[in-house]
Amino acid sequence: MPAEFPPLTGAEEARLQRHFLSVTYIQHLGAALGERRRGYVEMILPVRPELTNEMDYVHGGVVATLADTAAGHAAMTVVPEGWGATTVEYKINFLAPAIGQTIVARSRTIRQGRSLTILGAEVHAVNDGVEKHCATGIFTYMNLPPKE
Repeated sequence: MPAEFPPLTGAEEARLQRHFLSVTYIQHLGAALGERRRGYVEMILPVRPELTNEMDYVHGGVVATLADTAAGHAAMTVVPEGWGATTVEYKINFLAPAIGQTIVARSRTIRQGRSLTILGAEVHAVNDGVEKHCATGIFTYMNLPPKE
């Protein structure tokens, strides 16, 4: 992992875990947090038949959701304590069918500003330990100050 993404402190890790557990939709899909650092989060999704389309590829909506959720969690590692972040825009390009036992999304912070955080994400389908790049996207998150 590049040095530009330093390890999370214990408090930052606990905050990220709390946030992850609060996103019940991603829990429902069965995703888990993988490697995480300040500005970088990996999410891992075991593939199940109900996540696939009629061609037995992981549905594009699931791929996009995993990328967006990885980006959101990466954003949460760079906003100040007590702040939140929410998606305001994203673009995703599907590069290849998502076929594999696992789907992995890796998101990194590109720029963190006062009101917006820009992130990139790559999604890979993992089949027998071999990764295939199946989607890439760019995400814009609005930084949300604490509620008063």
